[in-house]
Order: sequence, then C-alpha cells, then structure tokens
Amino acid sequence: MATTSFAATLLATLAATGLLAGCCSSQNCDTCYPEGVDDVRVAFRTDTLGGSGFRRAELRDAYIVRYTGRNLTGPTDTIRQGPQPGREPLSFYGGSFGFQQLPPLPNLLHTSGTTTYHFTDYSYRVVVPATKQQFTFSELETATDPGRGCCACLRNTRRRFVFNGQYTVADGSPGFTSLTR
Repeated sequence: MATTSFAATLLATLAATGLLAGCCSSQNCDTCYPEGVDDVRVAFRTDTLGGSGFRRAELRDAYIVRYTGRNLTGPTDTIRQGPQPGREPLSFYGGSFGFQQLPPLPNLLHTSGTTTYHFTDYSYRVVVPATKQQFTFSELETATDPGRGCCACLRNTRRRFVFNGQYTVADGSPGFTSLTR
C-alpha cells in the first residue's frame, strides 16, 4: 500500500512539474536585468547636439569623491577613471558606472579577503573640473526581491537617493541617473 501511495505522489508531482514547465515555456525571461539591479547607476549624457551633453575632453579628468557619512561628511578617498583592482575599468565617457562597482576602501578588507563594504554606507560627489560641475549622491537605499513565478529574476524593489539635494525615487527601474551639462 505504501508503494502505491508513493507512486501516486510521484506521478502527481511529475504531472504538476510538467504542467508548470509547459506554462513557463511560453514566458520570455529575457527581461531580467541582473546587472545593477541592486545598485545606483549613473551615466553622463554625451549627446552634444542639444548642448547638454559632455564632450570626451570634459570627462577625461572627472572623478568621484567618496565620503564616510551618508550626508557628504568626512571625505575618505578619490576614485579616478582607469583600471580598478579586480574590477572593470572605470570610464565615464560613453558608458555608465554604478556606485557598487567602485573599489572598496582598503582598510575595510579583512585578512580573509572578504569585505564589509557596502556602497550605501557612503555618499558621493562626482566632479567634472573642465565644466566646474559637481553632482552629489547621498542617502542611498536599495532593496531587491528574488522574484516569483516562471522568471524568478532578481528585481529591484527600492532605489532611492538624494541627487543634488533632491530626493529621488527610482524603485524598480533598470535605468540610470543621467548627468547633463
């Protein structure tokens, strides 16, 4: 009797799995945006025809100042463009960057090689010396959800920050904060 019950349970489980797989096979899961889903991403507008984009020469010397506080207090380091240890090179022209991709502060690395660094513990000032412009990002908050259903994509549920003094809500969006002249 126990064998019949086990066989019936197994058959029911396989049938349910088959139905679910059939249902999910028609789903397009290409809409997942795993890169940057838990980051605050920034892009410099480079379209100069409208007059609001940056030129390559203007961005050549741009840099980021990281502050220990969430409110632009206590500068800790300056992050320049170019190669980043163990990460993609940081480049502002024609691309974007996320604060999460910035290198961690060396004093936060443990001897095991792990880090306690989290980009939301800091605030940032993006400086473009050639145009005498600065952009500030503070009070960064992010949260994600593992997703549900057929396409269980990691998805953003909270992306909020103060940008140049303005509270910004970008929950759920895969987009970037666009910086203009």
